Amino acid sequence: MKREALRGVSASSAPEKKKRGRPAGKRTATRPKRVLSPEGREAIIAATKKRWAAVRNAEKQAPGGKNRGGLTAEGRKRLAENMRKPWAAKRTAAQANKRKRAA
Repeated sequence: MKREALRGVSASSAPEKKKRGRPAGKRTATRPKRVLSPEGREAIIAATKKRWAAVRNAEKQAPGGKNRGGLTAEGRKRLAENMRKPWAAKRTAAQANKRKRAA
């Protein structure tokens, strides 16, 4: 019975559902695909190779033999002398306090 009742109902009488997405038949204008010429491609490849060769040469010429950030013998001696002064002052102050307590 239900089928017979539905046969009389046409699809056009039903409310139209809105479809999602771009409406059919309306295409947006697409730009033509950009193509790189073989000469342009070769030029880009050559420039890239040249740039990376320069990077590699710069790494090879970097000063690797120097101990960067380390102390020289002269610097170490100067530092030791400058540290002895405060420690000597602290030691004499501690000995003076020790004598005061003993007395």
